[in-house]
Amino acid sequence: MSELIGIVNGSVSMDLIIGREYEILHGQRNESNNNKVHFKGVLIQETEWFYVLKGLNYCKSFLKIDFATKIYKCREVMSNKIIRVRYYTMTGGKVIE
Repeated sequence: MSELIGIVNGSVSMDLIIGREYEILHGQRNESNNNKVHFKGVLIQETEWFYVLKGLNYCKSFLKIDFATKIYKCREVMSNKIIRVRYYTMTGGKVIE
């Protein structure tokens, strides 16, 4: 995790597509949270700092940095694939899974 200290603000990208449905999973694996679905919704907005998804009854925003630090993972519902996270540090770009 020490390589994450130099992440440039607003430099996290996951190439999500507005209008597609995604599941936000707990990123840390342990006995009580084995990649359980935290939220499921359609991406309605992306800003420099966060993604906004609309679920059945409410919207929720997720900070992009939380995906880079593996607090959350994102999975596209249609393809059932985990989305790769790209981020840039002061020394260059990285891609994490």
